[in-house]
Amino acid sequence: MSAPTDMAPERVSPAEMRTQPITRGTRARGALARTGAPFAVLAAAVLGFTGGWLRGALVIDGPGIAIYVRLALRYVMADGRVPYWVPDMWAGSPLWAIGPSFPVLLLLPFAAALGPDGAVKAGILAFQIAGAWGAFVLARSLWKSTSAALVAGLVYGISPPVVLNAALLANETAMGVIAAAPWLTWSLRLGLRGHGTRYIVAAGTIAAFAVLHQAEYAYGLALLGFFQVAGEIGRSRRRIDGAATLGQILGRTAAAAAVCLGLIAHWIAPFLALSKSFVLSPRELVEGELSLGVGRLVGNELGIFLRRLGGLDGVVSVYRENLIAYAFYLGVVPVAVTCLSALLVARRRDDRTFSGILLAALVGIWLSTGAVALALSGPVLRGQVVPMAVLGCLAGVVAGGFVRRLGLGRARVPILGVGLALLVAVPYLTPFLTLQRVIPLLDSVRLPRFYVVAILALALGTAWPVAHIRNWLPASTPRLGRVAPGVLAAALALAVLADAWSYRSFYWVQRPASAAAYDRVEPTLATLPPGTRIASSTDSAIVAVLIERGRELSTGWPHPVAYGPLWRLTIGALTGPPRYSAAALATSSTAYFVAENSINVGTADQAVAEVSLGPIPLPLPRVRAYDRTLLLGDGSVGPELAVGLAAKNVGVVTVGGRTPPALESTLIAEVPAGDSCRATSTALSPAVAGEIAAACGMNDFLPLAASGAALLGPDTTPGAAFTATADGMQGVSVWMEGVIGNGELVLRELAPSGSPGPEAARTRITSVDQYGMALFAFDPIPDSGGKRYSFAIECPGCFSEIEPQAYALRNISGKGNLTANGQLNRDFSLAFAPAYERMPPQPPSETVVTVVDSGPGHWKLKSSGPKPALVVVADANFPGWKARVDGRRVPVLQADGAFISVAVDPGNHEITFDYGPGPAALAGRLVTLGTLLALGIGGLVSRRRRRRQGRALEVGAPPVETSGQENR
Repeated sequence: MSAPTDMAPERVSPAEMRTQPITRGTRARGALARTGAPFAVLAAAVLGFTGGWLRGALVIDGPGIAIYVRLALRYVMADGRVPYWVPDMWAGSPLWAIGPSFPVLLLLPFAAALGPDGAVKAGILAFQIAGAWGAFVLARSLWKSTSAALVAGLVYGISPPVVLNAALLANETAMGVIAAAPWLTWSLRLGLRGHGTRYIVAAGTIAAFAVLHQAEYAYGLALLGFFQVAGEIGRSRRRIDGAATLGQILGRTAAAAAVCLGLIAHWIAPFLALSKSFVLSPRELVEGELSLGVGRLVGNELGIFLRRLGGLDGVVSVYRENLIAYAFYLGVVPVAVTCLSALLVARRRDDRTFSGILLAALVGIWLSTGAVALALSGPVLRGQVVPMAVLGCLAGVVAGGFVRRLGLGRARVPILGVGLALLVAVPYLTPFLTLQRVIPLLDSVRLPRFYVVAILALALGTAWPVAHIRNWLPASTPRLGRVAPGVLAAALALAVLADAWSYRSFYWVQRPASAAAYDRVEPTLATLPPGTRIASSTDSAIVAVLIERGRELSTGWPHPVAYGPLWRLTIGALTGPPRYSAAALATSSTAYFVAENSINVGTADQAVAEVSLGPIPLPLPRVRAYDRTLLLGDGSVGPELAVGLAAKNVGVVTVGGRTPPALESTLIAEVPAGDSCRATSTALSPAVAGEIAAACGMNDFLPLAASGAALLGPDTTPGAAFTATADGMQGVSVWMEGVIGNGELVLRELAPSGSPGPEAARTRITSVDQYGMALFAFDPIPDSGGKRYSFAIECPGCFSEIEPQAYALRNISGKGNLTANGQLNRDFSLAFAPAYERMPPQPPSETVVTVVDSGPGHWKLKSSGPKPALVVVADANFPGWKARVDGRRVPVLQADGAFISVAVDPGNHEITFDYGPGPAALAGRLVTLGTLLALGIGGLVSRRRRRRQGRALEVGAPPVETSGQENR
């Protein structure tokens, strides 16, 4: 007895062909109806394994979904609507243009009944069950074996990667993608094979659902789709009965993609329109994570996918030891059985869908090794060549088996040659780094998410032997053939449960208790003036508590909603010298930096003993005015320059075009575009040139602080090579740690050849500059602008235990400036800034600004003053802000590096700022609405046509003729 295969043609009579649109749809509905009992079994298994998630809490809100739901629920309860502009995090952002609103709105009704955390937990459990059921339906449609399908559903519902994303990371959006994967594969398979237009529409809708939940995870589904389409093209080339033509396959694929794009247009259009304004992840952070962080860990420790750890208990926080090691375990039992299945399937000419899923999984895991080539990974360097060879052989067998099914004909030989060359080259490639250069948004992904497609491959790979065990049994034992699949399915199910059993404890863990500690600081926070913000690290737990208590933050979680320049004033600044960090936060009206002081850190008993409030000296008002301004032609150093000048009552305005007439009499200087960090002494006063030069120095090293730092003592004589940006250089400020009183700096001018010349200055540490860096001052060098210099820090007579140490920041791009022991090391940059004359503080503005009315995305102000002025509101300057002065539209200017502002003439004025979604959002909504209308009308027409055909068949009349096969 042979099991049904992908190759088996469907034998139908001519009469049956005429009624095929009805019989196929009826057959599909019947198949779904028969899954009622298995669905109940799988739902019970997931709920039993998780305990209904009744005991545990959300530990790490990875995508911030609970924070978003909390914000949306609060606004709905207060105003009955969710505003487009949300001021609560990152000094405001158009949250629902950057983060899709669909998953949040989907949970909102449940949040009203269960609370935000309860709604997220319920959504995750629902996705686990939906994913398990989807794997069941897919396996059942592939092999017509209920026992095998139940194994696939069980593995998919409780596999360790699913449990990790569900219970530990609370990654509800990723769970939406995981749940969608089997349903997308099932519907796309049926749609490509001509089982009805409804399946093409379903595939596009499910793909849109996945993208709207978490686009970076949904990239993995593109692998599944690619290999599925390739497999169907192989069926077409082999002219298998019932196979679609190449044109039909490509047309159906394009139709599914069109449905997907149409349904996500309401989000993707404004998202792309704003893509240059917000930060997904800074380039330096991405490169550091891939080359030095998790990406390197995965690439160097491929065994992490098979490293099974025990359960978790008690309290879990991000500081729990070895927490990241739990993230990648795929399960020994599913991996072992799937490897066996892959070897057996490679010899068969059917199972194209399963073969494509296996290959997609292998490619996904390969992509997830980040920036580490397999030939340079830990196993190879440690001499563990055999595991790598086994992995390579398995990949080759799977790839070869898939290629055999494509029906390449004469093209087989050259394509196989290319394939073999690729297999040889694969260990020396870093594919993810290549993809980052060509695929949109991947350049902001710190950890490749493609490995999630392996979950579906493991589920089907574990179930495949159950479906095909009859083929291996003697024909003389039919009774054994009926019993064996159930016995094997039960054995595999028990083995999978035993393998994953310890991971069920993830649903019981708790977050560190912190409510009492926050209650103790609440009276202090309650005294803050309206509009004052607070900041914290990017810890989802801290942000969630502060948002729940109604605080507005200049930082937040997650970071994709941060305006680019604002990122440099907040999280980017926090990685720099402490005084600079405080001054940067002050520009966004931040009064305190909130931190949790925990006890028993990294253990099951961790608790938040107290919450510390680090005061920010002299935070600037949320609404303020300047009588003196400096105009920048571009924003390259706008945030860093604003940190130095805003506290001195000088506004920094970034204008790409014509200077507003109201600002002309306020200008103290104007810097043309592209000239900010060049030698500017001939165009600007020494004080202005000095401020710009100091900002350029901070701009050079601050982004690198996120990618790792090393402290270098005087035994290495740390230093740097640099170009002075202005005349009159009178010192060098270096970010140092330790006792710095004995440090000595030797400055030399570099010859055109790069060789160091005679000493230009030798000086000791004279003081600490305004940002807390060690200042090595010397007599001004009149003609320093544009010249190359190098310096080295010495410390004669220093004791090793108290010697000063300079911060050297890792520069992954290989463009570092560090010199150590006289040798240039491009892997690091020294954290320093040349020192020049600085501008003295200016008198406060004489313009008085009062707030008449404010709300999310709306400000109404009144100003009164005897001089022209710049009126600033410290809300992030995303595209979409519109301003009016006395009812007249005026341009919105970017001020203080990141905020909205307008220029006003002397006198009394009424000023309004309003945020609107913009034309891209409107166009996207119209496209999505049009797509929904088209699908709705098409569905009604199709249903009416099927009913007419059904009635015609009932009375014996000939079927209704249609132009083409509608259901195809």
